[in-house]
Amino acid sequence: EEGVISSVLLWDTVFAGEAKRPRSRLALPVVIMAGGKGTRLDPFTKILPKPLIPIGDKAVIEILMEKFHQSGVDEFYVSINHRSKMIKAYFEEANLGYKIHYIEEKEPLGTGGSLRYLKDSGHKVMIISNCDIIVECDYQEILDFHEAKSCDITIVGSFRHFAIPYGVCVIENGGTLSRI
Repeated sequence: EEGVISSVLLWDTVFAGEAKRPRSRLALPVVIMAGGKGTRLDPFTKILPKPLIPIGDKAVIEILMEKFHQSGVDEFYVSINHRSKMIKAYFEEANLGYKIHYIEEKEPLGTGGSLRYLKDSGHKVMIISNCDIIVECDYQEILDFHEAKSCDITIVGSFRHFAIPYGVCVIENGGTLSRI
């Protein structure tokens, strides 16, 4: 009431337990969908493909891969088409500590179309992400949910109250995906 600060709460102090909690290590591959033209980011994508758009001093796809790698992921499948040579060149000389396999679409196959090339990969479960989605979460917790519910597919999404033309998930019955 007197305009005097009585205490200061620092993020590291308040959330110290969360920050220090060890995350589970994932032993499964991640598929990153990076083959689109990125038309919604035009004019930036006239120069760079969407996966290479920088956030700070790194490309968005590299930030995404680092987050997964911190959770134990050491194998990535990257679906590429539009400006694929630039994406491959970006990672060519990097010493990242994880493997990148490229799924090269000779022609655009649409959202998820390149997943057909992984049918015989031997992986029963994998995480699939768009190249520009960065989520702060415990991936093991999501995997545990997926397995506990015996899901065929688990989608991590966010609620939005405006119409967007792409990637809209229609949810019914408290969590059942009815269509995309």
